[in-house]
Amino acid sequence: MYDDYVRGLQALKNLLPREAQSSFAVYEARLLENLHRGQFFGTNENIRTEQAMIIDGLNQLARSYNVTSFNELIYSPQTARVISTNQTLASEHISSTRPPDKKDAHTTPPEITVSLLTHTIPIAYYHLLDVKRFPFVRVLIDNTGPECDDATLAITTMIEGYSDIAKVSFKVPKGEHKEEALLPLLKAPAMDALNTTWSATLHITITQNTPITSVLYDNTKHIRLLDRNTALLGIRENEKVTEDLTKFLAAWVTPYHPKIEEMLRSAADYHPDGEFVGYQGGNMYPDVADNVRAQARAIFQALKKEIDIRYSDPFASQGAAEDQITQHVRLPSQCLASRLANCVEGSVLFASLLEAASIDPIIILIPDHAFVGWRTNRNAKQNTERCHAFVGWRIARHKTQDAGRCHTFSGQHVAREAEQCEFLEMTSIATKDFEPEQQFAQEQFDRALHAGDFDKELFDDQGFARFIDVECCRKEGIYSLK
Repeated sequence: MYDDYVRGLQALKNLLPREAQSSFAVYEARLLENLHRGQFFGTNENIRTEQAMIIDGLNQLARSYNVTSFNELIYSPQTARVISTNQTLASEHISSTRPPDKKDAHTTPPEITVSLLTHTIPIAYYHLLDVKRFPFVRVLIDNTGPECDDATLAITTMIEGYSDIAKVSFKVPKGEHKEEALLPLLKAPAMDALNTTWSATLHITITQNTPITSVLYDNTKHIRLLDRNTALLGIRENEKVTEDLTKFLAAWVTPYHPKIEEMLRSAADYHPDGEFVGYQGGNMYPDVADNVRAQARAIFQALKKEIDIRYSDPFASQGAAEDQITQHVRLPSQCLASRLANCVEGSVLFASLLEAASIDPIIILIPDHAFVGWRTNRNAKQNTERCHAFVGWRIARHKTQDAGRCHTFSGQHVAREAEQCEFLEMTSIATKDFEPEQQFAQEQFDRALHAGDFDKELFDDQGFARFIDVECCRKEGIYSLK
């Protein structure tokens, strides 16, 4: 039946006039996505109902142009074959013998350039992205040709079997350039079924609706969906453009998971006051910084003695590509269950327990390593100003400036923030005590700060460093994964 549907779509496409092609393309993409979903997950009532609605739309479209209905085409395969063959031959004959339409002869369509930000999709935090943060499909339209006219275009994108249709329509005046970006919305059921990196097909269609109707671009691209335990941290498109995604490590910080809450209850037994009070101060440690450090020490002791968590070498990231930084990161609950963690996993685990204790966690990321930290004091006014000023790590794309400059917390700002922060190394928790691990982490931080690594791009040959303030990431909408 799948082949009959595909054959029927091709036949109907050949029967419909130019002005109907844009509407047809939407129905075609929806039906193919529905069919792929049914093949991948098995059919159910929702899929069948959606399919019936799409087919009804195709039938109505066919009736409105007085051509053979889609139902007749799919239930009469021979008819569809004949129509497809005859229509193709007729189109070839007409295009070779008939002179172009007078209007067409004096109108040149815009030039189209299509590119992808990356061929790998980070499904773990994809739901936290928007098209401004992650301009996945980018289309450049050049409508400056001597025979160009004011044009109306439509772009449709879909990841077959995994996403909804993303569509945008817009006008491009004669003599102008325009850039559009799209990010298809992934379907949660499809994503929940993926536990490994998987190949997928991205379908992109660009049509011109005025002053002439034509399909300017209709193509597919091979992409990969990264597994849930792989964090895409950076993308280098060329020597001048870098996408810094390190802040999304904050999504792996999961303070509300039941296993984290259970672990925090156990850690309370290692605190002299037997409780976690965040920045409120305590009986044994009236000084806020001392009390916060005592709470961090209690968490460290609980992980060391109750869980006996051990360092494990990082797993090889699946789907890693050239000019990308990826990192295998399991959720803290998985690390607690296995009692194993690499440096990044140990950092997000400890950060999760800190945030659950109402302490602001920090993650320091350097090449091939990470360690955790926390803010020793909380000042609401300074906190608001800090997050407002420094959150984001956006990419500068000013034509008159270096387009590759990735703006993050600068070294100067990091140095100022670090005056109220302490740090902790997690890789030797099984064999070393709290104070030596604090000192080692502080030394690593000081070296990175002195080397100016916080001012460098991710792909700098001399190294880099990132100061990931989890509280600021929350304010930007980077929430915990499930």
